[in-house]
Amino acid sequence: MKKCNLLLNIVGFSLIAVPLFLSTSSCSIVKYGYFRELDFSGVKPKSVVDLKIPNFSIEKILNGTKNFHSGNYALIFGCEAIKSSNLFFTGPSSGKYHDYSDEAQFSNGVLSKNFDELKNYQSQVDFGILCIFDFIKEEDVKNLPTTNSYHGDRGVPYSQVWTSEDEEFVNKEPIKSLHPNWKDIVKKDKFIREDSSANNMRSVIEYIKTLFSSDIFKLSNSSSADEANFPYAMVWKDGIPQKSYFSTYKNYDDLVNKLIINLWLEKK
Repeated sequence: MKKCNLLLNIVGFSLIAVPLFLSTSSCSIVKYGYFRELDFSGVKPKSVVDLKIPNFSIEKILNGTKNFHSGNYALIFGCEAIKSSNLFFTGPSSGKYHDYSDEAQFSNGVLSKNFDELKNYQSQVDFGILCIFDFIKEEDVKNLPTTNSYHGDRGVPYSQVWTSEDEEFVNKEPIKSLHPNWKDIVKKDKFIREDSSANNMRSVIEYIKTLFSSDIFKLSNSSSADEANFPYAMVWKDGIPQKSYFSTYKNYDDLVNKLIINLWLEKK
């Protein structure tokens, strides 16, 4: 049976982590996760730590449940290495954040700037917004070999792998003598990042792929994440996955018109 480290617990529009065990090809969920909920019942969040921690399992959320906002919700994926992701979640002036305990600003992103309007929409139809984010901590990447694929910064998505050129580079002089351990790290098609956040994001995606085919769920672990992919959302109505709405949502109008107005509000 295939094993994968999955994680998380979730509720509403939240990201959370909770130990859980799934049986789909026998995937186990580990006690580490990045789900949070944008909770419209409270005040507008000022920083990442203000986002609500949910109490539903990722299994329930992904398989569909009416127990969370009547089954109307979106799960939005973000990646710190991707500019379009940061603009959507934290805004252009907020800087990067590295986990959900950071006091990084949340008030300049698309979701927060339109919080009051979203709250008004939720008074008309019950819905929730959940987020899952790939964070990059400096200590997790600062000692990685410097190659064509990795330049010594934190801009490495969870899905990026070493290339044959990288492998050739670390096995040639003078690099081979200067950094003899690099050849053990850099292997073609091996993931560059092996930190908890990257592993967890890949594990969640692997589990999702047991539920939805690649022509429906478009995020992948096999190639580098890029601007074209993020922010990406999975969507449910009445607890049923709305596969035609699984898509990249680049701006607020996109999110409101396609999901809230056309899906949840007009078809309630």
